[in-house]
Amino acid sequence: MRIFVILACLACLNSCGRSKSDSVVKREGNPDYIRVEGASEEKMKQAVAQSRKEIGTFIEALANPKASQTHFSVKKPFPYQDGDATSHEHIWLSDVSFRDGKFHGRVGNEPVDVKGLKLGDEVELAKEEASDWMIIDDDHLIGGYTIIALREAMPPDEQKEFDAHFPYKIGAK
Repeated sequence: MRIFVILACLACLNSCGRSKSDSVVKREGNPDYIRVEGASEEKMKQAVAQSRKEIGTFIEALANPKASQTHFSVKKPFPYQDGDATSHEHIWLSDVSFRDGKFHGRVGNEPVDVKGLKLGDEVELAKEEASDWMIIDDDHLIGGYTIIALREAMPPDEQKEFDAHFPYKIGAK
């Protein structure tokens, strides 16, 4: 149930703090989908790099979860054709496990641009490909670097509104 709360809050996040060049796809029953471009795109690249640098923290916690850790999720970039170019839609996976150097999980939200993929599909992901990860630990968000990057791009009033609706604390535990 809490994953749906997270996704609902991410809908608020996705509709705030965007660059003027970003575009939004509204989806009934799912969070808004944001196509990040311009200044936001650079912040997201930095967030992905940070996530990949610290992926070992996620793998260790997934293998040896503390009693206070209630949710584990990893984000996978799925390729799709965007005209002549290949783009990626980054989708959170739930019910995550890690074995043989790969994450295994289920698609956690309905894809927008990736065809032939649907909510609940089982997929795998090499650890080097993960674009983000998050753990909920005693109601604190651990990881979630792309979430934090989008939140930090918001004006203070929008951050405050997001924080009021997001069910977890962001920042050091």
